Amino acid sequence: MPSAWSLYAIDATSVVANTVIDQIQSQEIDPGIEELLEGGDGHIDAEHISVSRQRPLITFTTTALKTALGFCGLGGKVIDLGANPVAGPLDLYFRKRAAGSVFAAATEAHLRLRIDVGLMYCTGIRATHPEAAQGTFAILAIYDPDPQTPNDPVQIMECGAQDALPTLAPSADGVWTVGPWWINGTEYDYDTRDFTLTPGIELGHIEGAGQIWPVSAYFSRRAATMEATFGDLGMFNAVGLSGIARSGVTRAFLRRKAAGAALVADATAEHIRFDMAEGRITPTQVGGAHQGDLAIGLSARATWDQSNDPIAVATAVAVSGS
Repeated sequence: MPSAWSLYAIDATSVVANTVIDQIQSQEIDPGIEELLEGGDGHIDAEHISVSRQRPLITFTTTALKTALGFCGLGGKVIDLGANPVAGPLDLYFRKRAAGSVFAAATEAHLRLRIDVGLMYCTGIRATHPEAAQGTFAILAIYDPDPQTPNDPVQIMECGAQDALPTLAPSADGVWTVGPWWINGTEYDYDTRDFTLTPGIELGHIEGAGQIWPVSAYFSRRAATMEATFGDLGMFNAVGLSGIARSGVTRAFLRRKAAGAALVADATAEHIRFDMAEGRITPTQVGGAHQGDLAIGLSARATWDQSNDPIAVATAVAVSGS
């Protein structure tokens, strides 16, 4: 009988103790295969096909922002089975459904994807009032040429009677939604309509000698940007048509929702803050339609001040401009 599977949590406890990334909303696996297709002698059909390169990439979206950002931040996280102390593997699970029921027993054929070596990083965070904020993360798997650990970048395994599906006990990490901004020390609240953070991470790879998998990878570039849309056109006067430099506190918040209620109090240290240490704030568009309210979009593009992260994240803070 055909079977069906569902998403399950990501077990990162081997990398960072007691870390399970749950509240997974979606997940995609891109095998990253490039093929070599060759022919000759005037034939119209190719006579050779082989794998020339493969860069497996797994992406997932989660609302568990405190755990996910606490794990890899905005700068990324290295997964390395050979590290000292060991920082790996990372396990991603697919839970088997039971016909006529909910999920199959832990000793049945669930699936596990194991990554011994790679990089995990945030590709973006998005919040739209009044919905829950979500973060999208990517995991690049690479090959470890160490003869002691010659495993494929992504190992696909069944979790059966000999290796049962673990009880990861994923539980609610929390839910956050769009919050206020401070721009050069001035607070803008109540009319923030959406929020987008793009870390702008780019990767480099080391590969060669005919091997299909990269044997190392690194973060080659970062260009972090925060964007939002507001209804307060007074902000247009503050930033001008050409924008302004960051000269004071410039930060954005995601407010935590209170289970069974509305919002966690601003003074409670459970909200998420993004601080820009240096850069520029510019308008992206200003306008609206007949009988509708006008809106202004802002972009805060960060640069490095030689000391602080261009955009620093804190996952358990009060909503405050100080």
